[in-house]
Amino acid sequence: MKLPDRSANREWLTGAEPELTRVAAELVQLMLQHRLIANPVATANIAAAEFVAEPQR
Repeated sequence: MKLPDRSANREWLTGAEPELTRVAAELVQLMLQHRLIANPVATANIAAAEFVAEPQR
């Protein structure tokens, strides 16, 4: 298990399409294909980067 630091969290949680959102969508598709889940899961709003934002000075 790797516990990411603030910088790595920022990479996974920020941007136009956060990496976490993209990977979660891929996982949903994989799970659907293998019938591990019956219905799609919405992944669009799973990334929240507020807690890793740079402090304003």
